[in-house]
Amino acid sequence: MKHYELTYLINPELTQEQTANVEEIVKKHIQAKKGCLDKTFKKPIKKSLGYSIKKKKTATMSVLNFSLPSAEIEKLRQKLYLEKEILRFMLITKKLVKPKEKSKKRKDSLIRKSKPIFISKKSASLKKEKETQTKKEKKVDLKEIDKKLEEVLKL
Repeated sequence: MKHYELTYLINPELTQEQTANVEEIVKKHIQAKKGCLDKTFKKPIKKSLGYSIKKKKTATMSVLNFSLPSAEIEKLRQKLYLEKEILRFMLITKKLVKPKEKSKKRKDSLIRKSKPIFISKKSASLKKEKETQTKKEKKVDLKEIDKKLEEVLKL
């Protein structure tokens, strides 16, 4: 049995009871095909659509996760196409990902390899001296440039 996710849009003109009935119909179709529904059900949500579908600008979106034999999927699609209240649906095959176990060895090795960074007072003072020297040099350069400009302009 493969795992699937079914996302479908229901007509927005239906009441909450009618949308609940449509959801139950979809669940019954899945269970009739020997499928297993996951316990994580989400409530249907009103969504505005990017473009109109069957002259509707909004729809109620619902999502179901379930397992079903791959031979029965095409029959389920045909049943969903025949439902008038479902504007559009998308059926996706899901791959289950197993969570990886975190090993303590890896964390320890990362901690051992990292080296602490220390800034000594000497290196900090050297950086400040270099910055002040560059500032002084820039000021001197500007004065010399001003003198040269004045000489050129006097000619």
